[in-house]
Amino acid sequence: MLNNIIQLYSFCNANLGKPFTWEKNNCFMLFACIYDRILKTNYISIAKQYNTKNKALKGFKTKEMYKILNSNFKKIDRTKLKIGDLIYTNHNGVEGLRIYLGDAVFTCDEANGIYVIKEKDFFNRIGKITNPICFSGGLM
Repeated sequence: MLNNIIQLYSFCNANLGKPFTWEKNNCFMLFACIYDRILKTNYISIAKQYNTKNKALKGFKTKEMYKILNSNFKKIDRTKLKIGDLIYTNHNGVEGLRIYLGDAVFTCDEANGIYVIKEKDFFNRIGKITNPICFSGGLM
C-alpha cells in the first residue's frame, strides 16, 4: 500500500506543470497511466480511444468515462475519499476525472495544464458548477 502511494505521488510530481494535450495529457489518460502502472490494469487501451478532442467530445455525449468508472469502481461518499480515489465530474456535457491526493486533487484542464489544487478549493469551485461523484480507486 505504501508503495502505491509513493508511485502515485512520484507520477503526479513528474507530470506537474506539463501542458494539457488531448493526445497524451488529458485527465483520462493520466488516470490510465497511473492505474495501469500501479494496479497492472489496461485502461490505457481504452483511454487511447478518446485521444483527440473530437473523439473525447463524442465519448462525453454517451458518458463513456462514467460508464467505465461505474462498472469498475465503487461509488463512495466524498467524506470517505482516500488517497488515490477518483473524482468524476460532468459539466455541460464535458466529463472530467481527478485523483484525490489526501488534502489536494491532481487534475488538468486546457487552460492550466496539469496541476494540483487544494481539496477545499477544488470542491468549493467545482461544487458550484456540478455535482462530483466519488469512486473508490483501490490503491489503498
